[in-house]
Amino acid sequence: MTTSLGTIVATRKLVLKSADGERPVTVRIGMPQLFDDGHDYFCPFEIDGLGANKVLRAGGIDAVQALQLAMTMIGMTIYASEEAAAGQLQWLDEYGDLGFPVTETAEDLLPFWVRAESQQRQICLKHGVFHHPAPPDLKVGISVNVKDGIPPLNGLRHPPSGDTTGWYIWAGEEYSSDPDFFLPLHVSHLTEWCPAATPYLGLPPGWRFLIAEDQEDVWYDESLLDV
Repeated sequence: MTTSLGTIVATRKLVLKSADGERPVTVRIGMPQLFDDGHDYFCPFEIDGLGANKVLRAGGIDAVQALQLAMTMIGMTIYASEEAAAGQLQWLDEYGDLGFPVTETAEDLLPFWVRAESQQRQICLKHGVFHHPAPPDLKVGISVNVKDGIPPLNGLRHPPSGDTTGWYIWAGEEYSSDPDFFLPLHVSHLTEWCPAATPYLGLPPGWRFLIAEDQEDVWYDESLLDV
C-alpha cells in the first residue's frame, strides 16, 4: 500500500553541514488518518534530504498516539543516521538536540554529540549561564599531552574568532605560551582525544574548568575576554 502525506500539519527544517557545503533536511508530518478498516489511526511523515525520501507512517490506537509515535520514529531515524553521528545536523543553528524524542531504551544509542549537548546544558544551568555552542566543525586549541591523560585536564575559553570556538585545552599543571604548545583540532575529534572535556564546551567565553579524578572546578575569569 502506498502512503501519501495528505494534509501536512507540521514541518521542521534542519540543516546538514558537511565538507561539501550545506543543504536542507526537511521533516514533514501529515494529519493522522483512520486506517481503511476504520480501526486505529496512522500518522504519515517524510524526511526529505536524508537517505531515501519516502513517506512512512506510525500507527496508534488514536490520532494522538499515532502522532506521538510518528515523532519518535522520526527521532530514531534521524539520530541513527551517519550524518547525525558525525555531528553534521543542525536545528535553530545548534548541533546535537534536533528536537525529536526517542524511546527510553534507545537513549544510550544516541549520537555522542546529542548526549554531549544535553550534558553541556546541564552544566550551564548549574552555573547560571546560557549555553554557548561549540559546533563540531569548528576548532579548539589542544596540547599534545592531553592524549597522555596527565591530570588535571584544563580548559579556558576566549571569544570565538573565525573557525575557532575560543577553547584551549591542555593537561597537567603547566600552561605554556609557546606558540607550538597548542594544535588546532576540530571539536568533532575531541571524542578521540579527551571526551571528558566535551561536557564543558557549552560554557560561554570567559569561563574555565579544571577536572581531575576527585576534583571539578568551574569558574569565570573576566580576563579571558580581553584578547
